[in-house]
Amino acid sequence: MKLTRNYQFKLKLGGISYLNMLPIRIGLEKLGIKERISTYPTQINQLILESKVDIAPVSSIFYAANEEKLFWLKDLGLAARGKVHSVLLVSNYPAEELEGKRVCLTAESASSARLTQIFFQEKEVKPQYFTEHLSDLEGNRADAILLIGDQALIARQKFSPQKYFIYDLAEEWFRLTGKPIVLALFVVRREAVVCCPDEVESLRKFILTAAEIGLSSIKEVLKIAQEKTNLEEQVLLDYFASLKYRLGEEEHEGLLEFFRRSFPEKYTDKSFITLENLSLIGGREVEAFSCI
Repeated sequence: MKLTRNYQFKLKLGGISYLNMLPIRIGLEKLGIKERISTYPTQINQLILESKVDIAPVSSIFYAANEEKLFWLKDLGLAARGKVHSVLLVSNYPAEELEGKRVCLTAESASSARLTQIFFQEKEVKPQYFTEHLSDLEGNRADAILLIGDQALIARQKFSPQKYFIYDLAEEWFRLTGKPIVLALFVVRREAVVCCPDEVESLRKFILTAAEIGLSSIKEVLKIAQEKTNLEEQVLLDYFASLKYRLGEEEHEGLLEFFRRSFPEKYTDKSFITLENLSLIGGREVEAFSCI
């Protein structure tokens, strides 16, 4: 799949700057496509609401809260089945002993923050949440901190399990539900679908292809990732192997479970959402949405 030499998309493509999206970013570059802006998840969430980008990976929980404004690009997202190492809760105490204690959430990822809250709800523990950019537990600012993305990967080398209680929240989710966690979804603004339905579908296909190209260029991915983090090659190889960008039936089930636990008043057993009534784009479905 190649772009014509002078072809440019009208739509603005946004990206996430973490390593978890590096394979897609490399794949897009090989296809001749560049993201207009690449930043952390909650910033991309805000940019797409402000119409500063048209297509981007956003926090899955953000999509659930703003479904009336966005369409999900069918089957495209970021998921993990079990341990992923990039969504970590690091604590001075066992989780069960954090009742009333200070837990620092991150402002960079809505999905990870919600995953943390579900983790404690299931344990019937009510900590005191606050949001700040902390990278360690020194100074008694917090009793536990949520670390995500590249910071979490690097923190694995910093925090000893002999000294701290470390919870991989993707792994904890899998233990709880038996399903993968879907942390991000590629979405498009509804107005962009009305404006450029064919371009939306073309970009969806390019992103799918980019993921395949990036994962098949793993040596290049690892080289860039090592330059950025100084992590060992095997650590990074295991990390990228834990990620999935093309979502299948199992990921769809995990996504719906995440939505139900996050918005029980909206996604109840009686109003169980299915793929048929989720906002999707794929194949000929684009033509139908272009009239909305």
